[in-house]
Amino acid sequence: MGSPTAIAFGANSHFPEPYRNALFILDWAYGKIFAVHLTPDGASYHGRFEEFVTGRPLNVTGADFGPDGALYFTTGGRRTQSGLYRVRFTGKPKEASGLPALGQTHLEAAKQSRELRRRLEVFHSEQSIEGLGLAWDNLSHDDFWIRHAARVALENQPIKRWTLPALTESDPKRALTALMALARVADAKVPPQVVARLNDLPWEGLALEWQLVALRTYQLAFIRMDAGTVYDRKSTINKIAKASGNFPETRMEVSRLMIFLNAKGMIPQLLNYVVDAKSQEERLSYLFHMRLIEDGWSPEHRRAYFAWLKKMTGEQSDRHFQGFMKHIIADALAKVPPGEREDFGKLFKAKPKPEAANPLAKRPEHRRWEMGDFTDLAKRLAKRDLENGRRVLKQAACTACHVFDGEGLAIGPDLTAIGARFDARAILESILEPSKVIADKYRNVSLTTKQGELIEGRLVGERENSLLIAPNAYQPSQVRDVKLNAVATRKDSQFSPMPPGLVNSFTREEILDLLALLQAGPPK
Repeated sequence: MGSPTAIAFGANSHFPEPYRNALFILDWAYGKIFAVHLTPDGASYHGRFEEFVTGRPLNVTGADFGPDGALYFTTGGRRTQSGLYRVRFTGKPKEASGLPALGQTHLEAAKQSRELRRRLEVFHSEQSIEGLGLAWDNLSHDDFWIRHAARVALENQPIKRWTLPALTESDPKRALTALMALARVADAKVPPQVVARLNDLPWEGLALEWQLVALRTYQLAFIRMDAGTVYDRKSTINKIAKASGNFPETRMEVSRLMIFLNAKGMIPQLLNYVVDAKSQEERLSYLFHMRLIEDGWSPEHRRAYFAWLKKMTGEQSDRHFQGFMKHIIADALAKVPPGEREDFGKLFKAKPKPEAANPLAKRPEHRRWEMGDFTDLAKRLAKRDLENGRRVLKQAACTACHVFDGEGLAIGPDLTAIGARFDARAILESILEPSKVIADKYRNVSLTTKQGELIEGRLVGERENSLLIAPNAYQPSQVRDVKLNAVATRKDSQFSPMPPGLVNSFTREEILDLLALLQAGPPK
């Protein structure tokens, strides 16, 4: 889902089951309405979704059920043509199907769980002995949502009433939830006691979800400790190391804690985790936290670490990801001894591209195209040459700033599903007149300094005393720090980062092939 815009329940619809009980979610970016079928699951629900309505374009903006039981939804946005649509059921309504005994029992148990959760939620804002007792009794509940509601209720009760019970509770599960609550709301004197109690509890033999509670509670305690607080670091390291290594979730959290505790000899194991990681997210977690390790590196381990960072930077073209990696690399290089830092830094220096890399430089201008040059687009886009459209996409340098079907750089909007939210005329207008409609997230800022200098670019960050501006859309990592006291005026730029005239070197037929490709999207 790219851009959710509205939700509506089907309870007031004339739809048959299961749609009468479904939750409908609209996605503007990909032109879809999903039907989510909810099933009671303890004190909450889990959902199974399906595509209910799709279209190209179908830039859905809002929805509701009318008095006639039909679903009404609107389309539009970004100055495109708006529309109103209706979805109605034309068959004969069916009676609700009876549930088997097992199903009825399950529903009743789920109803009771939700009622218990709501009783606990009352004490999120009220204080009473009754609330304290109810919360305490449910801290070890097997249902996560009840357990969560109980912990929040406990945190709202006077802390003096439950600090000692939390530190002395013998039931490991109840103790873990109580200690998490204590770590969250107690003053800075209590976290060392929380750590000591965690070291004593046999939580390492519990199920995965409870081990994660223990590891998170350690983290909360360390976050809230005053600098220089004394605790048994060696015992803490030994205890945390006992967490199960069979799950990536525990491996990632243990790694974070071991790095924070500066455990000796951990680098080889962490690099093994990097190699064995089953997902990019897991691998990046280790690499991200390892950037903080200052001591204990061998030359081989450091080379292996930076080789993985280099590999990760080449796997994603997304500008946000590249910016994230840039900060990881900068932090990691700062931990390298000065005599070695330059050699590792060379791994990440971009190689200059030759002038011939710009395909537009080789093409003479054919015509300065305007919207009036293209009529009857709907008819003209039938049976176009989509392969030629893909060639035009590359030759027009679209992929220098946009991703289409996994290719290109994500500096501007992803074009893969653009046909799901804009019709051909709106797409053509955005190419020929890019400054007519600019999405807020891609709009540049325009600054005038007190010295009269005009600075335009993307605002990538704001500090207390300065603005971070990326003037060149093609090099978003090159940032200029502009002091606030030097700025005379600041306003949104009226000019798109995308220059006009990018298709002026192509024929009408080539442009139509490009439009047909963008309208249809990549082959499924």
